[in-house]
Amino acid sequence: MIDSAALIPRSWHSFEGSLERGEAWRQLHHAARLVGHVGGLWGKSAKDMSHMALEWRPGPRALVGAKIAGPGGKSFRVGLRLDEPSLLVLDSSHSVLQRFDLLGRQLTEGRTWLFDRAEKLAGESARNDLLRETRLDLHPVTAGSPFGGGCEDGFAGVERAYANADGMLRSLAEELGQADVSVRCWPHHFDIAALFAYDADGEGRRTVGCGLSPAGNRCDRAYWYIGPYPSPVVTSPPQMERGSWLTKGPLLAALPLADVAALSKDIQAAAVAEFFAVGIAQAREMLAKV
Repeated sequence: MIDSAALIPRSWHSFEGSLERGEAWRQLHHAARLVGHVGGLWGKSAKDMSHMALEWRPGPRALVGAKIAGPGGKSFRVGLRLDEPSLLVLDSSHSVLQRFDLLGRQLTEGRTWLFDRAEKLAGESARNDLLRETRLDLHPVTAGSPFGGGCEDGFAGVERAYANADGMLRSLAEELGQADVSVRCWPHHFDIAALFAYDADGEGRRTVGCGLSPAGNRCDRAYWYIGPYPSPVVTSPPQMERGSWLTKGPLLAALPLADVAALSKDIQAAAVAEFFAVGIAQAREMLAKV
């Protein structure tokens, strides 16, 4: 049984409701794709596509991509700062070298700036072909509208969400005895997640994916989630004090971020920790029957 008290990260930031956060999240998703593309084009290819993934780094307060090799043994990274939306170029130790402020600028300007610097630091044009990715919904920022319009106050809320998720998932990895598990943000979906191995009988591979996702097909608001695999087929999933199991599509437990924001600041982290502790225990019980 997971000790939910052990999951509460020290760096938890209280969360509040915001009408602007959803729009900020949508704009940042497009910016995160640019950062992921740099890893895809110049990074060392990995079968699990982790060379395109990002990680939350508290030092630069940003989502940062994988290390990219340059000439002379030097390497660099690129990243996205969320609360003061900007594209970053960092050295191998995550120190910010250059920054491009996105507010009031066109996303295409940011792409040109980022790709130009990546090519110079890598010492060559793109090394890899960029695989086709899921197309994002059309958005004004992709058609030339200034970045940040109408949602300037929403970016800080998005940063808090990712910082909280990273801390919670790392605490969860330690509590599950899987501290080597990576906590990654996948820019194609813009979720931040960790995948935990679970094998009930020593045969086959069972996993429980945990994370935080933007609004999508499963929920119309951003949400914390737990996804067991292979997906158990259940008609009446167990009840949860926080969140609920969704049975339309692959089985998924979801706790809307808005529900957490509505709670008192001093119990928000405990509520999310309880969601994961209870939900993972229930997921394991259901996986044991698969």
